[in-house]
Amino acid sequence: NPRHGSRVHFHPDVSILTPPAGFKEERACWILAMEVLDNLSRDLVKFRNSDGVLLEARVLTDPTATYGSVPGKYWREFQVARDPLILEYAHLADELNWKWPSLQGRPIRRALENFGPFEYINPWSCEFIPTGSLQLLKSLMAHFPRHSLLCSDFDALPDTVAGHNGPVVQTRFRGVTVPCSSVLLERGLFDIFFATDFVKLAQIHAKLRPPGQKAHCYSIQKHAQFLKTWSNPADLHATTTAKSSYNPMLHDFENVSFYTFRREN
Repeated sequence: NPRHGSRVHFHPDVSILTPPAGFKEERACWILAMEVLDNLSRDLVKFRNSDGVLLEARVLTDPTATYGSVPGKYWREFQVARDPLILEYAHLADELNWKWPSLQGRPIRRALENFGPFEYINPWSCEFIPTGSLQLLKSLMAHFPRHSLLCSDFDALPDTVAGHNGPVVQTRFRGVTVPCSSVLLERGLFDIFFATDFVKLAQIHAKLRPPGQKAHCYSIQKHAQFLKTWSNPADLHATTTAKSSYNPMLHDFENVSFYTFRREN
């Protein structure tokens, strides 16, 4: 719209995760993130059975590998966690007294992995952690210190790959969506996206608050609840079908939530 052209500024080739050095927006502002969280990166971690040390997964590749070869074109190895974001997330998880789902059933898993007839890593001994979301919240705190935040995304997903908090991996073939069972696939040809635990997201957001800064208001609402709270009744009526009273804005998107964080000043 020409009337608002002077108020809109585009920043090509700039990521919100790593804004330019020295950038800081001191004014109060709103950050909108609609289906952003599900596409942020995650890290795969597990705890070493022998001593409980946290391990991080690294994906290795051999471009010369042929189909059916072992280990193949892509494979995964675990090593002692050293990535700063992974270690920061683990520290936050301990401070917030979260339970690591991958530690459930550990004795049985140890027996399978340590005494099995072949090298075996149970996918349920691993979990994907939202380091990308952590990086986003850290960036907002550092570069937009007076921000409010509204984001919406999936809070649950079907047909995920094996492993705690695993993503949906899919592609399109002849116009049909095809689900996949692994993330170790050719880059650029597959869609990979994750569900968000909004309760943990809110807890991380609060934990990153600078010392001495007072708490602010936040809410987590399902898609229908959010629309009923904030929509004009006339708008909801306009999206309701006449014969069956079915409203896709209220009755679909059952696996979507809204997170609202509002600063008071």
